[in-house]
Amino acid sequence: MPSSLLDSLADAHRALAASAEGGDVEVLALDDETLLNALDAAAAVRRLVDARSALLAGEVARRSAPHLTHSGLAQRRGHRTPEELVRVTTGSSRHDARVAVRAGAALLEAGLQGSGLLDAGLLDAGLPDAGLPGTGLPGWAQALVAPVARGDLSTAGLEAIRSGLGDVGETVSADALESAVGALLGDIGALDVDRLYRRARQLRDDLDVAGIADRERGRRDARSLRVFRASDGMTRATWVLDPESAAVVTDLYDRATSPRRGGPSFLSPGDAELIERMRADDRTPEQYASDTFLDLLRAGADADSRALLSSGAPSVRVVVTASDLRTGTGTAHLEGQPDPISLPTAQRLICAGTQTAVLIASTGQPLDVGRSQRLFTARQRVALAV
Repeated sequence: MPSSLLDSLADAHRALAASAEGGDVEVLALDDETLLNALDAAAAVRRLVDARSALLAGEVARRSAPHLTHSGLAQRRGHRTPEELVRVTTGSSRHDARVAVRAGAALLEAGLQGSGLLDAGLLDAGLPDAGLPGTGLPGWAQALVAPVARGDLSTAGLEAIRSGLGDVGETVSADALESAVGALLGDIGALDVDRLYRRARQLRDDLDVAGIADRERGRRDARSLRVFRASDGMTRATWVLDPESAAVVTDLYDRATSPRRGGPSFLSPGDAELIERMRADDRTPEQYASDTFLDLLRAGADADSRALLSSGAPSVRVVVTASDLRTGTGTAHLEGQPDPISLPTAQRLICAGTQTAVLIASTGQPLDVGRSQRLFTARQRVALAV
């Protein structure tokens, strides 16, 4: 490792460590504008540090390539993988270590190709003859390297864009993905990592409408329910839901907890007594939700859910434009779920009889809700909620 990089990191550490003395008192004295400016500056420093850490993690992976077997760096230190060595050394999580290695491989590869991020002459300095780890960025994503190196884009943001846009496919070319990267570069200063991922997914869906059904099927195949017995006698359940399943579960969850969480509510007049009883309950919203789902499981299909959740079975609302539904082109959405669904899925749900199809015009106006009553009808309340 170049001494200049180590010296720079050591200097930064000393400066930040010195500022920690009395820093809590200083923070209390900051005005709002200075506080936010300081927070922004701290985030910029972190992005730069993460980029350098990722570069180091990528080099750890290069020196731990599988073909080196027991002579690899990670293996010599008693670790199975470079990600494990990075995780143990930095005290990070498995996910963070994996992201660091992937981002570092991209930075390292770009440097070795002459981008100036890394001096290629280091390979002649007696280092192991290891190839790059197979996690570098594809060609269409190379424009992301420079923003990461400058500290404009975090390594987590790099991973979000990369995973959100996916890979080249039959209907999506490398040029199309490269253009999508260019569009996302204009958003990196305004979007957090989660929104950056969602934006990347939206761009992918726009580019690859034909692939929505395949991605929908992949999410469906990934659903799972696992139950773990904890050492303290409690049991933890991990339930991974595809969007269609989640639409059912979240409807039940919202109906069980929304009176306790506040916010707008579209309820029928007959729900008032139940809502007051829910609000007066001394259980936390989490405890109430747990007990409600347990009672539903106990009661099974013959339960009268109105005693727990107000009216009837869960309602999954399919949001689709009338023209798309008529022509069979385009996409639809399940209310509350960010990923689009294919029109065949939307038509299946609508025909199932337990879902409510909400038709929205291309101008955003709800269709066919009528005006025969002075007060909002149930269908108008549904349209307003959507």
